Amino acid sequence: MLGWKFWLNICSYDPARGEQTLDPNPQLGHSAVGHRPDIDGLRALAVLPIVLFHLGVPGFGGGYVGVDIFFVISGFLITQRLLSDSHLLRFYERRARRILPALMVVLAATTAAASVLLMPLDLAAYGRSMIATLVFASNFHFWSEVGYFDEPAALKPLLHTWSLGVEEQFYILFPLFLMFAIKARRSLVVVGMAATLSFIADAWFVTRSPALAFYWCPFRAWELMLGACLAMARLPAARSWEAAAGFLLIGIAVFGYSEATPFPGFAALLPCAGAALLLHAGGMQAASPLRWGAAVFIGRISFSLYLWHWPVIVFYRYLWGEPDAASIFLLAGLTVALSTLTYIFVEEPVRTRRRVSSIARFSVVAGALGVLVGAVTLGDCPVVSRRKSLPLKQRRWTWTLTCSIATTGLPRKPQPGNFASSER
Repeated sequence: MLGWKFWLNICSYDPARGEQTLDPNPQLGHSAVGHRPDIDGLRALAVLPIVLFHLGVPGFGGGYVGVDIFFVISGFLITQRLLSDSHLLRFYERRARRILPALMVVLAATTAAASVLLMPLDLAAYGRSMIATLVFASNFHFWSEVGYFDEPAALKPLLHTWSLGVEEQFYILFPLFLMFAIKARRSLVVVGMAATLSFIADAWFVTRSPALAFYWCPFRAWELMLGACLAMARLPAARSWEAAAGFLLIGIAVFGYSEATPFPGFAALLPCAGAALLLHAGGMQAASPLRWGAAVFIGRISFSLYLWHWPVIVFYRYLWGEPDAASIFLLAGLTVALSTLTYIFVEEPVRTRRRVSSIARFSVVAGALGVLVGAVTLGDCPVVSRRKSLPLKQRRWTWTLTCSIATTGLPRKPQPGNFASSER
């Protein structure tokens, strides 16, 4: 019944049921309570380029900037929440209800798949990354692996959780910082200065230690604080050109950037500025595509979509290599289906505090137990050698064959993987 109601809501979307946030008001800043479906649309504009980039769809070489758009949105929304309700325990409780249920379910499913599909070395690496994800430190974990027996990034099922680590670390520290800034009666100035320092450090490190600038929260914090400043500022009424400029800046980044682009640093200014412009001008006619039903639908499942898409792609690559065009459609459809089910039966009931269905309760509890068992089991998985990960059909065990066949011109000592002779 819940799923049927969800589809009815999507097909006949009512803006009054959209993302509850604080309406941009030209006289009151962003302090009037309201609902903004355009924020769901902006989430869709963030997550779709990420998925298409990871699927290897041509033309989306800069799709990874969708993460930066998410950062700006998150900073904007949590600051509005904190300004309207400064009770920290309630804030952290809302964050937990928003993030943990879906994360536990996806981690449990990913762990089950990893235990079946991954080879021992890769399974041990997965176990370590899962523990880091559980404590929201996967950004530090993946940063520490750079350049040290680094497994190919395309074959790490939890690599995408680095952004959750950045956000959660920001969520823990920023409310305390904001309270200090408010007491100093210069909240916008203090947060703006902190964002500026973070950006300067990011721009400096991106050419000297790119991995540090990419993964560490202090160098990404300016993106979230940009959204925070937007939420605190008393801005004049938005103009129509702002929405057009926002789409343009994001489009330049998505279609013009590539993996070779030094990032984040100055390059991150385009998608972040574009996101800020669209947040400010979300109610304008020029931003109406963000309020289309399809965009709102993708935006509402965007968190689950982000969680599911990468493990699905990684396991496919692990088994069969890079997907062809038909496989891309199949993977995209599977990801959307899993995300929709997770949103309907897990995310939405828990987030809205409705009477949680037995499916949701079972999914979350089973997910948490599965993750706990997986963490204990895989976190201490012995590793006997280090080998580069390859698609499963190309992988072979290293082994020694000893035989008594007389041969010439071959090593007399058994060699791994060689048909060599041996004296008895």
